[in-house]
Order: sequence, then structure tokens, then C-alpha cells
Amino acid sequence: LRVDAQGRDEIGDVARQFNRMLDEIARSRDSLKAKERLEKELEVAQVIQTSVLPPTPIEAGELNIVGRMLTAEEVGGDYFDVVSSPLGCWVAIGDVSGHGLTSGLVMLMVQSSIASLTQRDPEASPSDVLEHVNRLLHENVRMRLRAREHMTLTLLRHMGHGRFLFAGAHEEMIVWRKATNHCELVQTPGTWLGVRREIGKYTHDSELVLDGGDRLILYTDGITEQRNGAREQFGLDRFTAAVESSRGEIDTVVASVLDAVDRFSPTPRGDDQTIVVVERISAPRSPALGQNT
Repeated sequence: LRVDAQGRDEIGDVARQFNRMLDEIARSRDSLKAKERLEKELEVAQVIQTSVLPPTPIEAGELNIVGRMLTAEEVGGDYFDVVSSPLGCWVAIGDVSGHGLTSGLVMLMVQSSIASLTQRDPEASPSDVLEHVNRLLHENVRMRLRAREHMTLTLLRHMGHGRFLFAGAHEEMIVWRKATNHCELVQTPGTWLGVRREIGKYTHDSELVLDGGDRLILYTDGITEQRNGAREQFGLDRFTAAVESSRGEIDTVVASVLDAVDRFSPTPRGDDQTIVVVERISAPRSPALGQNT
């Protein structure tokens, strides 16, 4: 069989096209495998994220606590927990940087270490607990995993009679006063966890007190930073307005805030959205909040 020059060129073109098709199939197969691996990783991360959440509502002595988390399509690192104690209870809220399985592992480390430390020493101060948690994160995340994830976290210890000690840097806390139907903002001084090994000089305990019927609202930035079509953020003003306009049980506060966010921005969530409401059932008059100890 003789093939002239034109025929050889045509055969060569067909061979090259066939090779390109094989290359594209191989790339597609690799891409599909990578996508499947990522989807499985995100599924595992989401299981970790949701499985460590405490079932609410919770009654802890003089406190009623309700929490809810709405996850974004891409799994984030929102975290909250309520740990019972013979002397009251501990409440934590935070947000791990990044997304995916590593963030889920960081969250699991934090949840287990806080539970262990607070159960071992119920009288520990929040700042001491956070210093131990920070060393664990720095060692495991920075030194062993060679990752750069870090975490914002505020840890509160309920002391009884509406009194809380708290430490750690996270979003401003909101305190709704029943007597005035107005919200107060409480700063959370401190530093991120996991960035440096020692945080003692940046971490201290502060105090706040709830009167009977007062509510403490904790949240993550997925709520305040949710944007509408005009790229405006939901923000704290709309947040506190939703809290002040809500009536009834504390679960209505959660519903009112999340409904307000949905009305403000019907677009898909850009980040996980978490809100926790802590209500003091009854108590006598208390001193001012935000005092350092």
C-alpha cells in the first residue's frame, strides 16, 4: 500500500487530533477525580463541623441557650459549643480561617481541648484555657501540619447570678437589656489563636453581667458581612434592630435575625452564618458590664 505525501499529512493530522483527544480525556479524568476528592473532603469537613455542635435549646441553671448554624456551599469554619460545669457552664464561639478539611480538623481540636480543659478544671479562667488551646493549635497546625489556619475565638465562663468571665478575640458581643429594649456592644479584646505560641500578654479576662431577662447574642461574621446586590453589608445596625424588634422566646431572636438577613440579601450565603442567644431567666440587679478582672 502506497501513501503519497498528502495522505501522510492527513494521517498525521488525524493522529495528532486523536492524541489531543486522549490528552483531553486524561485531563478530564484527572479533573473529575480531583473534583470527587474535593467533594468528599468537603463532605467530611461538613460532618465534622455539624457533629461537634451541641443540641439546643439548652437549659443550664439560670440560663436558656439556643444556637443555630447555616452552612455555606463551601464548608467554612464556624464553631460554637456549650460545656456544662458543676459551677455553671462554658460557652464558646469562633471561626477558623479558610475552608475545607483542615479547618474542620482545627475546629475538632479546639472543641475537644476546650471540653477537656474545662472539665478538668471547672474553676479555670477563660484566659488560661485559651492560652493552653493556643499552644495546642500552634504546635499541631503550624509545626506539624505546616498549615496557616488560625482562629478567632471568645470563651465565656458562666459564674452564676448572671456573671460571666470572658476572654479571646472574636466579633463584638451584643447584650440586649430587657429593661430598656436596647442593645449594648461588648468588645472582645485579645488576639487570634494559632498564630504565635504564646499569647499571655495579649489575653486577659473581662466581665459582663446579665440581669433577669437580659440576652447575650453571639454570632459569626457570616451574618454581619453578608452582602446584598448593591454590595452593602448587613452590618451591626441591622443586626441589633432585628434583635430589638423580636418578641417572645429566645428562638424568635434567632429566627428574626436570620429572616432579616434573608430579606436583606436573597443571594446565596457567602460564608457560614452562626448565631447563639443566651438568656438569663431571672436575677437581681447587677453591676455594669465589660469590667476587666
